[in-house]
Amino acid sequence: MPSQYSQWFTKIRKFVVKWLTKLWKSFKFLGGLCKQAFLAAIAFFKQRPSIVVAFVFLLFFGSIAMSALINVPHQFEASLIVKELSFNTQKQNQLLLNSLYEISELAIQGQQTLTLQGKFANEKIPQLDRIDTLTIELNNQQSLWKIAPSDRNTPSEIEILELRLNHLTTVEGLNYNPFNNNKLAFSLQPANSNESSDRPNEIDLYLGTQPLILTLEGYQLKNLELPPEINPSQPLELTFTPDIPEIQLNLPETTFFSANLPNLEQIDGTNWFWGNLAVKDTQLYTLERTGSEIADELYRSTIVEGKIRMAQQELTLEPQQFFLIDPPGIEKIRAIQIQEKGLEVRVSGTTHQIKVGLDPDFPISTIQSNWIARHFPREIVIAIITFCTGMTASLLTWLVQNIFKTSQT
Repeated sequence: MPSQYSQWFTKIRKFVVKWLTKLWKSFKFLGGLCKQAFLAAIAFFKQRPSIVVAFVFLLFFGSIAMSALINVPHQFEASLIVKELSFNTQKQNQLLLNSLYEISELAIQGQQTLTLQGKFANEKIPQLDRIDTLTIELNNQQSLWKIAPSDRNTPSEIEILELRLNHLTTVEGLNYNPFNNNKLAFSLQPANSNESSDRPNEIDLYLGTQPLILTLEGYQLKNLELPPEINPSQPLELTFTPDIPEIQLNLPETTFFSANLPNLEQIDGTNWFWGNLAVKDTQLYTLERTGSEIADELYRSTIVEGKIRMAQQELTLEPQQFFLIDPPGIEKIRAIQIQEKGLEVRVSGTTHQIKVGLDPDFPISTIQSNWIARHFPREIVIAIITFCTGMTASLLTWLVQNIFKTSQT
């Protein structure tokens, strides 16, 4: 048996050596052919320097012409009016809202514990008259607390001094509705990320000194026993007069926020949104589902109008058109302002190309960037590409004709 295995190994070794030898001879033969061709080409071009010069110019002009076909990342900016937008924050402690005043109603929904100091009153709960601190346990994500001036005829003192976000927060469904009490609304959620943040979102409120109507839903009052006639599953209204006009709160991870704003024709709300937000995954559309079939998903653009500029080119957006960009896309929200038509948003970022159209699958307009467009104005780029393309075609024709003629002589 061992002798049989040794015979097999000997045959296999001879077979491998034989084919490796043939392969080496083939490589040597091909190498010799390449060397002869290379030497022949050098000799050919030495006798014809004009062809060498033409080849050099062909490579130069051809490379410039080809560079127009290669997309490279380029900065863009856009000014848009949208009904709604969503985005993920990318920096810690970013200021979203600043000095938003004369709020006629403020509601914050989410699971949290809230402690208020002041005077409380409710006809059905006489014990409220004897306390000056009330701790409220909001039990679930549908629980909310809401405040509004008790006298609707006087200007509200309620003001959002600051609303700051951590760097792993999704701001979803940011919108302004002038037909629903000038309501500004959005939700805050943890961003889908492998990272985690130990810093909560924060809001600084100025409650003022006027009596307020405090409405609670989904609540428990920690330091107060409710009478039997009060049903905790039903909303509870209290009269609340703050002792401390300014409070700072940590917001729940998942929060729904809404505020009824004053008449914008009488108040300057230019700086309510601080802007200059570092963001990613900005959405200028909504996704609607029927709830029964996944196939019924429908994307709707929230864009009302806008303009996009990149590489000295400009596109105009019409209502309900989609703004489609390659990653990284929108990286900065420079400014947000409330307008009659919705939210005016100015954004900037980096992308290879921008597409616009009513159907996200079949865009009708495109802006693409290339190396030349990053360094020259659009008119010069067109002139350079046209000239280089013409020179490339002329040189290529001249080279073919002259090489063919010289090969015949």
